[in-house]
Amino acid sequence: LQSGVLGIFTLSSQKIANNPHPVYIKQSSDQDYYLYFRQNDAGGPQGWIVGPQLLEDSFYLTTQSTSACPAGIFGGFDSDDTTKDDTFSIECHSDMVKVECCPTVTITSEGTLTTKQGGIMGEYKKVGDYNGHTRYQGGHANTTLFYRKSGHGPDGWMVGMDLEENSFIVTTRDKAFCPDVVTSGYDRDNDQGQDTAFRIFCQASTPVPSQDPGIPVGYDKPLETLSPQKSISSAARDTLMSSACFRLLVVTYLLMLRLAQE
Repeated sequence: LQSGVLGIFTLSSQKIANNPHPVYIKQSSDQDYYLYFRQNDAGGPQGWIVGPQLLEDSFYLTTQSTSACPAGIFGGFDSDDTTKDDTFSIECHSDMVKVECCPTVTITSEGTLTTKQGGIMGEYKKVGDYNGHTRYQGGHANTTLFYRKSGHGPDGWMVGMDLEENSFIVTTRDKAFCPDVVTSGYDRDNDQGQDTAFRIFCQASTPVPSQDPGIPVGYDKPLETLSPQKSISSAARDTLMSSACFRLLVVTYLLMLRLAQE
């Protein structure tokens, strides 16, 4: 199948008369592609197709599927409507991030990419989202680590100068939700440039030690265990001693008075 018709299609506001099915569009610098449901009594392919315009007899691919929605279709046919590609599929896409990845990652390698693409090595920070995944910026050359989703080629995590999905510096072909499971990188997406030592590590945040806000103690001074002499003032200590002596005298007097009565 033609690679131009693959990729992300978004719901269009356009409608086809007497056709309740939605219309989807993929816009590119060269031309627009339409995914729509064709129903024509005059003949030709019926069901979900991709073409350059709506309601024309020119098709890039057909599916021969008459389901209510295109999501879940497997298998597509070339413009001749007979040559089938069993790997073709249509699935729902969402720009909403399903899994929150690390806010900071580090790209490293001890293999060939260290010398061939050393500029991409280093720390990357989250700067936004792209294609439903976290997008990072960083490295020595201020490159972008993002998730490619073109429907063909090396989809998955890759490094480029920007979000241009057809300009590769390093591809990984790894389609995990987060990049910290990547175990290989490809120099300019070349099989001969594979580096199995290429890694992307998640940087865990360092916990900040907490302290009781009611005890103003310097971070470099340990808490002092108060001795009985330091725990109360001298005046309070004298008061307590006097009170204890008075109580002792009262108890002694009452005891002597009782013995005298007996």
